[in-house]
Amino acid sequence: MAELKQTVGKIRIEGKIQGLEAEGAYREGRTKNGEGQPYRSISTSVKTSPTNTIYNIDLFGQVPNKKVKIFSNKNGNKQQMEIDFDERDQMPDGFTCFGFGTVGTGFEQENGRLKMKNYFNYDGVKAIKDNLHNDTPVWIDGEFNINTYESNGETKTNVKYTIARIGLKDEMDFDADNFKEVASFEQEFVVTEHQLDKEARKLYVGARIIGWDKTWKDITFVVDANKYETLANNVYKKTKFGDLLKVQGVIRSGVELAEVEEEPELNWGGETPTGQGKKAIRNKINELQITNVMSHTAKVYKEDDFIVDNPFEQSNALDIEDSDLPF
Repeated sequence: MAELKQTVGKIRIEGKIQGLEAEGAYREGRTKNGEGQPYRSISTSVKTSPTNTIYNIDLFGQVPNKKVKIFSNKNGNKQQMEIDFDERDQMPDGFTCFGFGTVGTGFEQENGRLKMKNYFNYDGVKAIKDNLHNDTPVWIDGEFNINTYESNGETKTNVKYTIARIGLKDEMDFDADNFKEVASFEQEFVVTEHQLDKEARKLYVGARIIGWDKTWKDITFVVDANKYETLANNVYKKTKFGDLLKVQGVIRSGVELAEVEEEPELNWGGETPTGQGKKAIRNKINELQITNVMSHTAKVYKEDDFIVDNPFEQSNALDIEDSDLPF
């Protein structure tokens, strides 16, 4: 059996904070029904364009029950030490927290540039709460946080986003001619299946994301053949269960504008002039859309490498001719 290796990824979001002042956006208490460690959590949304708002952008932190590591690279001299969590406000000069369980923030200016500061997540949650408000323009670097749950006997998936770094941006004008939306991801994953929607011209790609602890969660990415027909055909033809893909794409969560032909009430043999006979509609959309494949490694894993209740069938394991491509 192949050893499961972590599939890494990242997201980048730029936009205006939404919902930060809503009830329940900020929470604090103790874990284990009030009997565990103190915790703080925050959940917000970011509007990245007039038609796209990304929800469930979160950070959770709790007071650790053991010593924490801090690091220094002052004058090129790398050092590491452990301290009690209560001593975090008295770190030696040049030391900071870094890595797992920490968040980078950029809420202050120094000499005209954004000054980054690292916090343990427990403190970072409060820093976000104290420095940001609705409509504050921000940038966020983070990663997928995939949750599965049972509902009416079905296993469902909820995709959230964990904040790794967050900072202030200059004012944003979504209507400016030079505005460019940033709501993107880059992610490695194991291909598990393909599903076609020929009417909508979309390819749905089952993706297995492996964590550092060798556990995994499954989500779905989409290739829109209306925009990327060649890409959709290549993903369908060239990937099978167990292949490793590294992709880039955009996070779509809102509405998508489209034009449709209006059916004429009468058909007396004329024709519709250019500029008439169409109407704009707003379709709700919530997709992780692949726009580029960066790398592909075939046959990395087999079904036996994963312990699951219902293994995926390799329905796309046969060779596919160009004439059989879906789009």
